[in-house]
Parts: sequence; C-alpha cells; structure tokens
Amino acid sequence: MQFLKNYRITMSLSLFMALVYFILGPAPDTLYFNAEKIIQGELWRYITGHLVHSDIQHLLLNLTAFIILSALIETHSRLQLFTALIIGIIFINFYLFNSNEINNYAGLSGVLNTLLVITLYQQRKLHTKPLSLTGYLTASIYLISAAKIIYELYTQDSLFLHTLWPSLPQAHLAGFIAGHILVLLIHSANCTSQSTAC
Repeated sequence: MQFLKNYRITMSLSLFMALVYFILGPAPDTLYFNAEKIIQGELWRYITGHLVHSDIQHLLLNLTAFIILSALIETHSRLQLFTALIIGIIFINFYLFNSNEINNYAGLSGVLNTLLVITLYQQRKLHTKPLSLTGYLTASIYLISAAKIIYELYTQDSLFLHTLWPSLPQAHLAGFIAGHILVLLIHSANCTSQSTAC
C-alpha cells in the first residue's frame, strides 16, 4: 500500500491505460485525439488521446517507459510530474491543432519525451559530479534521444516501434521541447528560491 501511495500518479495512469486498452480495445473511437470532434465539443479527447494506444505493442512499450520515467520523477516531486504531463500534452495538442496533415492521434510517446527530459534533469541535479558514471550516462541518453528524434524527423518513421497507426515524430519533438521549457522554469524557480546565482 505504501508503494501505491508513493507512486499515486504513476500507478493510477498506468492502470487507466491498461484498463482502457483491455476493456475498450485499441484506440477507442470515442477517446483518441480527433481535431474535428474536439471542435464539435468532445474536449476530453485533449487528454484521452494521449492515454489510448493503437495495438498491444504500442501499449506495452509506452506503458513500460511511462512507469520507469514517471516513477523516477514522482520519487522527487509529484508536482513536477503533474506539471510535465500537462505541459507535454499542451505542446503536443498545439502542434496537432496547427498541423494541416494530422487529424487523428493516439499514444503517449510524445509526452514520454517531456518526461525523459525532466528525468534526466533531475538525475543531473542529484549527481553533480560531471565526470561520474551517472553524469556520462545522463549525457549519453540525452544525446541518443535527440539523435533519435532527428532521425525520425528525417525519415518520417519510428526508429523502434511500428504500430498500426503511423508514427508522428513531430509529436516527439513537441514533447522534447516542452520538457526543455519546463526545465528552464524549474531551474529559474530554484534559483529564485535559493537566492543564488545560476
């Protein structure tokens, strides 16, 4: 029970995503992101579109990554996790609404890029020695993630995952950018509260 309390957001959202998939099936018609339906008043799709998945492979990979990243963030700050989820969703939705080519979207991979940036920032703050193993690992993961997004943008295809719905690398980039903006806000807030030069 203590574990569930410590990772309340992580476990609740993970359970929701799994239940939606196994009860309602892949990308239920009433839940995936659809710009036209949202304009008509189905506003819940703003959120649920990021929590439904197109097939079991899509679900399992996203769910695994989400549990790892979300739990690491929630260990240090539930507020940062909640904020990262909201800002990631806002940035990706903004892209989706301003894209003339995209009408439907499902999956958490865009938001996962936001969570990845926050996780790496938190780990970097915890391990301040730049030459430590954690420092090298954090930098390596960041560079590999950035290279992956660039590759996907260039090829317009997912590097690791091929699902029934086509990949949308631009959503990954939007989530990645959202993570950096949140890091700047967190860093600025920390500097202000500590009254130190940053």
